Amino acid sequence: MPEDPPTDASGAATPGAAREAVGRRRRAIEPETTPSSETAQPLEKTGTGGSTESVGEQWKPAKTHHEIGRRTYIIADVEPLDVDGIRTVQVGSALWLLAFVALLPFYQRLADSGREWWLWTCLTGFAIGIFGNEWARRRRNQRSRGGGRRAG
Repeated sequence: MPEDPPTDASGAATPGAAREAVGRRRRAIEPETTPSSETAQPLEKTGTGGSTESVGEQWKPAKTHHEIGRRTYIIADVEPLDVDGIRTVQVGSALWLLAFVALLPFYQRLADSGREWWLWTCLTGFAIGIFGNEWARRRRNQRSRGGGRRAG
């Protein structure tokens, strides 16, 4: 149960009350004890060079919290779901095609009400999705070969 912030005689919160409340919340999410050596922690590699075989590489525990200002953010240990974007583009293209097919029987109504452009927007979205699918596929293949752009 959270404590009520300290107040003065008029019932207004004292100047340091908000800061004390933030400190209590931060302590509540931070671990009370330091992790033991038996606890498995994710590791990240640090080193002096850009290659993976550079001299001076060390392994240290990966960061699990970020403190930005008065807030502490917990980093989840999860993998990204769709890193190449192909499935996302395919689903989007399929939805545009489905919308086009669903609106096709209503072509005359759309034309009479001046909304014929809805049909052509769906067809254009599908066509752009076809180009996007090819772009994402080429990008995935290039990244899997290791032929990405180099910084420099």
